[in-house]
Amino acid sequence: MFERRNTLESEIFFCEQARELLKDKYILIIGDSVQRCVYKDLIALLEDGCLMTESEKRSKMEHCYRGDRVVACTQAHNGTNFCQVREWRGIPGDPNWEGTFLIRFIFTTRVYSEALKKMIATYCEDHFPRCY
Repeated sequence: MFERRNTLESEIFFCEQARELLKDKYILIIGDSVQRCVYKDLIALLEDGCLMTESEKRSKMEHCYRGDRVVACTQAHNGTNFCQVREWRGIPGDPNWEGTFLIRFIFTTRVYSEALKKMIATYCEDHFPRCY
C-alpha cells in the first residue's frame, strides 16, 4: 500500500502514511502522562512527520497544543481525582487536512471510576472510536 523508504528509521510511519491511515477516524486515548505523550506524538506526526520536541514533552496544562483545545478540566491539584479532556480536529490552516481527524485524550489518574465511565459515555456519543 505504501512505498518503503530506505532510511535509518524505516520501521516507523511517515506523515503521509499516518494521515492516510487515520483520515476520517476517531481516536480516543485514555490514560496518564505516558498516554499524554502518545497523544502529543501522534498530533506531531500528523502535522509535520516528527515527534514532539523536548520542550513540548515537558509542558503540561497548556491551553493549546498544536491547535488542540481543552474540552473539560477539573481544578489542577496533585490528588487522584484530576481529569482533563483534550481534542484535536486536524491540521489548523491546512484545507486538505483541517477537520479530517478527531483525536481526543482523557487524562485520568484513576484506572476506572464512575466519573471516567461518564466521560467515556459523553465523548463517545457523537463518535464511537475503533477499539483495538
